[in-house]
Amino acid sequence: MQNTVFTNNPFLPAEIVLAPEWWFHNEGITFDEDFFYHPTKRVEVERQMENALYQRWGRFGLGADRDKLLPIIGPVHLAAGFLVSEMLGCRVDYRQDAPPRVHCADRPDLDIDAEKAFESTAYKKFLGLVESLQAKFGYLLGDVNWGGILNIALDLRGQALFTDMYDRPDRLKRFLKHIATVIERFTQTIAK
Repeated sequence: MQNTVFTNNPFLPAEIVLAPEWWFHNEGITFDEDFFYHPTKRVEVERQMENALYQRWGRFGLGADRDKLLPIIGPVHLAAGFLVSEMLGCRVDYRQDAPPRVHCADRPDLDIDAEKAFESTAYKKFLGLVESLQAKFGYLLGDVNWGGILNIALDLRGQALFTDMYDRPDRLKRFLKHIATVIERFTQTIAK
């Protein structure tokens, strides 16, 4: 937030994240699979979001990038942590007016093959987006909500995770470390 006539304060780091339902009903933005993976749509919709923010709250410093086409790899005005869960085998539904819905995989075990996550269709689609935007613009912006270790573990195991804490704490510890390894490798890829 910038120092304006409305905010007589020094610069305050703030970001607006609105619910997908708000974007859908007020701006007609849909959150289908293309929203997350199609390079042209990613760029155009981020610009549309910036413009909407400027139209409503520009006087507060929002929407400064409304006139720019920016290669943003993950939605910066939407909370949507699903990708790592999908990479690890969860089914994800993409909906027009909501964030992606992760379905619990209800895995029967505590084994994770980190390499398989990076061979998944979801990861390949993400890499395709990244490579396409990098080739077109020469740089990338934004980040991707990779989710948290516990949330991903719940996506993979469901309620059984809680009995694992009691019945198999050592195996659960390894399971969580493997999830952390996938997140670390994923975030290192983004950082590069």
